[in-house]
Amino acid sequence: MNKGKKVVLMGIFIALGLVLQYMESLIPIAVLPGGKIGLSNIVTIINIYLLGPLNAIIIATLRAFLGALLFGGVSAIPYSVVGAILSSSLMGYMIVKTEKFSPVGISVCGAVTHNLGQIIVAMATFMSFRIIVYLPVLIVLGVLGGFITGICALKILKHMRNLPRQYKTLT
Repeated sequence: MNKGKKVVLMGIFIALGLVLQYMESLIPIAVLPGGKIGLSNIVTIINIYLLGPLNAIIIATLRAFLGALLFGGVSAIPYSVVGAILSSSLMGYMIVKTEKFSPVGISVCGAVTHNLGQIIVAMATFMSFRIIVYLPVLIVLGVLGGFITGICALKILKHMRNLPRQYKTLT
């Protein structure tokens, strides 16, 4: 695939991630303020497989920055961006170095890592280690959200592999 097509495709995936993030912002989850399923993570997982880890990290980071700016406010940017960079980096590493995990396992690890990144930013922002008490709840939410998004990504990837060759522009 030439560079122009790749840039356009990356832009489309960023937009798709933003649409999923916006849709998710309309769903209230009362367990914890800011708690979300992580639907835009579906796009990240698919991109790791289709465009490679580095492109997926770029897409996830840009989507997190724009999404936080549009739907969360300026103060949400460090939380989103750090979480996106850590989680997409770990997921990319898991695929490239191990090849032992399914998209579901990768998604769960990515979701938990995203939440860990957010806790780290919160501790640095508020200069307090007490925020770590939220970590067990965030881990449970991360596992549940990661499982849901991983199943979605797995189903989409299976469908994409079954497309006729003339429609596989991503390979």
